[in-house]
Amino acid sequence: MVGRVCVGLALLCAAWGLEQYKDSDDKNKEDCPFLGDALYPDPDLPEREHPPTELELLDDCFEDETMALSGVQGTWYVAFYTQEDCDSECQQPWRDVWHEAATMLQDDVQFAQVDVSAAPRTFERFALPDPTPSAPTVVLLHLGQLYHYTGAWKPIDLVQYAINDFFSAKYRPVPRQTW
Repeated sequence: MVGRVCVGLALLCAAWGLEQYKDSDDKNKEDCPFLGDALYPDPDLPEREHPPTELELLDDCFEDETMALSGVQGTWYVAFYTQEDCDSECQQPWRDVWHEAATMLQDDVQFAQVDVSAAPRTFERFALPDPTPSAPTVVLLHLGQLYHYTGAWKPIDLVQYAINDFFSAKYRPVPRQTW
């Protein structure tokens, strides 16, 4: 529950403007701890003890896990990826970036991945561009809205989009599940 409250606070803080926050004093960082932890980690604080959760979702569990249509499960980043041209041991390079962003946002944004060949109905539901083996198609789900991420494939850019930039991005309602 605290994480969901914190994401609301973080989004409110982000609305004040990231540039203002960068130059703020420590008092303001306490008022908005999410931004301080995610974008400007304190080198004196210990590393987080638990790894981020990155769920692998299928057609039959996507809506139950994310509650994307209503948004009651908080904000989600979802990477739709393909394993074409990869064997079972393939580690696509995008996974390292995804994991680092998930680590930075782990208390405030949920992360999930969808293999489009294993969950074709979910992929069709969202009517997204096809992913490639080197880069997934990424969406941010927030309060029943879908935001298609088209920014740079860097952890800090994914983080900044989730806490600030998506407010000014185009969005559409999350489509209903039809099966």
